[in-house]
Amino acid sequence: MAESLGDLRYGMMSMAESLGDLRYGMMRMAESLGDLRYGTMRMAESLGDLRYGVICGHPWSGSQ
Repeated sequence: MAESLGDLRYGMMSMAESLGDLRYGMMRMAESLGDLRYGTMRMAESLGDLRYGVICGHPWSGSQ
């Protein structure tokens, strides 16, 4: 029985280690998605500035 408990303990430790690796991977993915979201927001902001310039006919926008 002690041997079985040792195997069980080893299995539980391995599972905890795997879950830790999974958690780290999920955190990295969340960071990447955060970076992507930030980049998308900046792009939308830039497109909004460009659109505003085109509509208002600013000289720097290329339309008059």
